[in-house]
Amino acid sequence: MFERVRRWYEGDGKTEVYENDPESSIVFMPHFYTEYHWTARIARRLVGFYRRNWQFVWTTGIALGGLYLAWRAIK
Repeated sequence: MFERVRRWYEGDGKTEVYENDPESSIVFMPHFYTEYHWTARIARRLVGFYRRNWQFVWTTGIALGGLYLAWRAIK
């Protein structure tokens, strides 16, 4: 099961290389691209957001949890 989730998240191994136009006078380095399932793209964005902003996510969650507990205590 873990292997299937890993394969879904990392792509099916379909890494494509975009080649340069042979008739062009300009040469670029090869560009690699991996096609992901649309749900894996959403999951990768959410994980990336969390990894970049984990401090904000935790402090916001703790603050909202504290506000909820205070609201419940007042009732």
